[in-house]
Amino acid sequence: MALPVTMYRSTDAGAPVIISGKPSEYLTVLKKCLVDGYGEKLAAGWSVVDEVSAPPYLALSNSDANGVLMFSSPDDNAGTDVKVQSCLDYIDQQIQNRKGAYFVFDRSLSGNVKNTNWIVFATSSAFWIFAWGDNLANANKFQYYNVISFFAGNLESFHPNDPAKFITLCGKQNSNSVGEYNAISYLLSNNLNTPATQIYSLDDSNEFENAAITSLFGNESTNKDNVNGIAPIQMLVPMYLMMGDGSLKNSSKYSGSSKFPYVRGLVPGLFVADAAGHRDEPMPVFREFNGSTYYLIPSHSGTLCCWINAEEW
Repeated sequence: MALPVTMYRSTDAGAPVIISGKPSEYLTVLKKCLVDGYGEKLAAGWSVVDEVSAPPYLALSNSDANGVLMFSSPDDNAGTDVKVQSCLDYIDQQIQNRKGAYFVFDRSLSGNVKNTNWIVFATSSAFWIFAWGDNLANANKFQYYNVISFFAGNLESFHPNDPAKFITLCGKQNSNSVGEYNAISYLLSNNLNTPATQIYSLDDSNEFENAAITSLFGNESTNKDNVNGIAPIQMLVPMYLMMGDGSLKNSSKYSGSSKFPYVRGLVPGLFVADAAGHRDEPMPVFREFNGSTYYLIPSHSGTLCCWINAEEW
């Protein structure tokens, strides 16, 4: 059953503010959106599992409590990296089992390039977050800048009682270096054959495999040209999490597998259109399709055709 989505924005009344780009400021944004709420915005329905102020550490669980998302940083200085990682079994800050791939983000550069603008789309089971600097506001493109862009929470699994559907989706996995390639928007803009996550077995064991995002259009979700103006969209199709690199030609390892079936499930809220456009429009870009509002993920290279349903997943 689809869950209602709440959209949180840095422009909302009472929204938490990113000032210098300290790790605690970003953790406050996520906690306010997911756990506490702010102004007239109610929280999405997540809960705090663990929290430490110095050095900054925050562990959150969704309403299903089938996984934990951890944020950690060595200090709270402006610009220090924040490490993000999920796990299925959380004991305490030092001990977790069945951990997911990790990645890092930070405030980006100094001055007007800091990631001070943010938007979060969240349900009680999953969320998307995007953050960018003032210098990018005049067009719907992240380009080569180091932005914040990732998904965390429950996959919409096709397999009943999936014990490992709590995941993250990012760009470059298992990396402690910061760059535009860490963003899920970068991966969607460039190479869907690159794994977007690692996911654990359906038998509840410690085995895991890489998985990639694909759709009816295959391993492409970007027009390679810079396309401006209104996109002449005829259809939006959902995007799937597939094992390996997502391609059918490399799927034999997963055919008939009871542990890692080739098609694991849908990526919540994520769709790809059959046409590109809007690259020259100020972000954020929204459009109505079939009575629902969708958000266009900004491009890195080319013109990204991926949209997020801003109302329900």
